[in-house]
Amino acid sequence: VASINVASKISLDLVLADKTGLRRELDQNLQFLASLPPASPSKNGTEMRKMHDFLTVKATHQCDDLDKRFSKVSAKYGHLLAYFGEDTTLPCQEFFTLLGRFVTDFVAVRDQVHKSLKAEERKSNNLNNLSKRQSTGKVITQ
Repeated sequence: VASINVASKISLDLVLADKTGLRRELDQNLQFLASLPPASPSKNGTEMRKMHDFLTVKATHQCDDLDKRFSKVSAKYGHLLAYFGEDTTLPCQEFFTLLGRFVTDFVAVRDQVHKSLKAEERKSNNLNNLSKRQSTGKVITQ
C-alpha cells in the first residue's frame, strides 16, 4: 500500500512537462554553443570544451535516455489502465488513489472476515467441548 500511495502523488503530465522543458533548455544551450566562435587554448577555452563535451555527449545521452524511459512508463501505464478497464485518459494520481483506497478497504474487510471465522471456530469448539463433557457426565447442568 505504501508504494501505491507514493505512486498516487506522481503526475505523468508534470513529468512530461519537466522532461519537455529539459529537452528545450538542452537544445537552446546546444544552439548557443554552436553560435560561439571556436574555443581558444586558454583556460576559458578549456572550460568551453568541457561544457561542449558535457552538453553534446552526457546531457544529450541522458535526455535521450529520459525520453525512452518516459515512453516505456507511459506505455506501461496505458496497459495498466487497459487491464483494469479504465479510460486511457484517467490521470495516474486518480488511478493510484483509487487503487490504494481499494487495497486498504480490501485488507480491512479480509481481516474482519478472518476474525469472524476464528470467532465462529472458537464458538464451535466450545460447543463441541461442552457437548463432550455433558456426554461423559463431567459437567453439571442446572
